[in-house]
Amino acid sequence: MKETTCIDILNELNDEKKEVHRIYLLFGEGNEYLKDQIIEKIKQKVLSPGLEGFDFSAFNGETLNINEFEGYLISPPFGAKRVVLIEDGNRLKREDLKHILSLRVPDFSVLIFESTSKDAPLLLEEDVIFVRDYSVKQSTTEDWIKFKFRENGKEVSQEAVKEILARLDTDYYLLDSEIAKLSLYVGDKKKIELKDVIDVVNYIPDTKIYIFINSILSRKREQSIQIYQTMVQEYKIFQDNFLLSSLIREFSRLLIMKDFTEHGIRDSQTISRAFKDIFETDIKRQALLSLLRNIENFSFEELLDKYSRLVEIDVKSKSGEINLPTALKLFIQTD
Repeated sequence: MKETTCIDILNELNDEKKEVHRIYLLFGEGNEYLKDQIIEKIKQKVLSPGLEGFDFSAFNGETLNINEFEGYLISPPFGAKRVVLIEDGNRLKREDLKHILSLRVPDFSVLIFESTSKDAPLLLEEDVIFVRDYSVKQSTTEDWIKFKFRENGKEVSQEAVKEILARLDTDYYLLDSEIAKLSLYVGDKKKIELKDVIDVVNYIPDTKIYIFINSILSRKREQSIQIYQTMVQEYKIFQDNFLLSSLIREFSRLLIMKDFTEHGIRDSQTISRAFKDIFETDIKRQALLSLLRNIENFSFEELLDKYSRLVEIDVKSKSGEINLPTALKLFIQTD
């Protein structure tokens, strides 16, 4: 087993002369965007065009059926190779984890094992890449931003790069989205300047929203109120009306998630792709996995009731029937 960094393995996957390894262990609570990039690069490199739906499958560690997983892993692919992903691997049953780590992965399969654990496991397989370092130098991030703008047909000034980083930090999902938005905003203009960033890019800490939603779903009322007060006080953009619209948007997503799970679909890749098609935006995989775990405690009807209550708050606050901050606090405290 060879331990390497996220950046090194991405560079290796971009090298056409380098072969793909048999097993990739993506461990730790690092940058989820970069983890997803490794997964996507592996899929692009080994899956035969047009056969991705047949030769890629994602299993969730909490619900994994060991016989189904092993059968898929050792079944010959339709194309040249197949890719098998285990996400949330830290939630595997102990006996299942032990069994998986003892398996010999066939030459025609690539196994990607994702876990929040930091400790390296012991494997019998030799062709294994282990990653738990997701650190990125600022200069590398700046180069990546310039590359993403070039993908969108634009150049960007160094001042604009610095400003977008100052506003969004290293949230790569948000950076990717805002770069695309900026590129559309400037129209035929070839170069993104500082003023364009100032005009378009607001800091919207999606992570806070997901933490807030999860605290509500976990019925941690005191924590929910504290997060609510922090967001309203610290982030100018998080005025009560903006927060309400964010809650309505996220609870609509929860209803879609619940519908997926009730129809037996639980892997984050499938749900994430559906969200991309419906909402034209990405949702972070780790946030998605966390939300999937929390909605297990609610029926579809219960989630629909919460969504309906939020919509009712929206309508009545706009008509002046209720006070929005008071209504939001009551929703959190009585939920």
